[in-house]
Amino acid sequence: MQILSATEAVSPAIARTRLILFTPFRAGRTWKLAATSYLSSIGTLFMPIPLVGLFFVPLIVRESGKHWLVWAVPAGILFLTALFLFLFVLCSQLQFAFFDIVLNRGEFVAPKWRQYRAPSLRWTRFKVILGSALMVLVTSPIALWITHMVAISEAATTEHDVLPTSFFLFMFVAIGAYIGLLLWAWAMSVLNDFAVPFLALEDITIADALERVKQLILRERGQVALYAVMKVVLGFAGQMGISIVFQVVFGIISMILWLAGLAASQLLLQAGVPSNIVTGLGFAVTIPLYLAYFVYCMPMIAGIVMTFLKSYSLYFLGGRYAVIGELLERSTPPPSIPNYPPHSYLSPPPPPRS
Repeated sequence: MQILSATEAVSPAIARTRLILFTPFRAGRTWKLAATSYLSSIGTLFMPIPLVGLFFVPLIVRESGKHWLVWAVPAGILFLTALFLFLFVLCSQLQFAFFDIVLNRGEFVAPKWRQYRAPSLRWTRFKVILGSALMVLVTSPIALWITHMVAISEAATTEHDVLPTSFFLFMFVAIGAYIGLLLWAWAMSVLNDFAVPFLALEDITIADALERVKQLILRERGQVALYAVMKVVLGFAGQMGISIVFQVVFGIISMILWLAGLAASQLLLQAGVPSNIVTGLGFAVTIPLYLAYFVYCMPMIAGIVMTFLKSYSLYFLGGRYAVIGELLERSTPPPSIPNYPPHSYLSPPPPPRS
């Protein structure tokens, strides 16, 4: 497979997304693959954000005066953190399964889930340790600020002028932390794109996979940087475009349902059915339909974009990593050629020899 630049990989990625999700289109199958793609993206970055609430425990206890919150609040925070960790482990393992589905045009999630359990657990541990360390680094200034603010609030009331200054300082730190979190999520997304194929296809160690990624970045700094930027631009544009399409479809469906409901309600009212019963029937019919639409469409919108981005990363790596290139070509059907009749049927017979 030839090496594709960050811009050249867009077209084959679009074609493969159509091949994976819509060839053929079956409502259940397409939704399953799109939802798998969406859930796998949750396993990209581990940040135990609920633990930040532990910094606020002294302030909560002091303001409420309820000392039982000293153990109740931390218990709830630790439960949420454990639940988040559990879901993260599942979604992180799902990344490997969906990587194989896009690479080999698979349709079944469970076999791939079991196949990549060992490398996914190693990669998940690495992300958990890295994310936890970053969380400590980012939240340390916030913890110091909270301790400082609690001390000020308990001190003399003559320091009111310090509070606005400290508040704006906190907002500045919080905004900086949020921007840093977005950049970190972006970097981890690119790292997942490059490291997961090495871990999945060769079952190598985390250190070896990171070394491969490092060599790729050093060898093609410009293309890797362009890929990282293109991934953000394409993801945002794709999300906006697909959302607009689904909103148009949703508007059309809503208009049809509204007209049908209006006609049905008028018929029921003319038949003598009480208005409160007609209203209740309307809610009983429309609410499940709207919920079903959103449950089906929201994962579908995100899943289409995530499938495209995964395909985009594979075609970018395909020419640079021979194993991926061979598997992509093997799992891509050849272009259909029209079944023309033989040339002799189209051309007149040659003149007889003299």
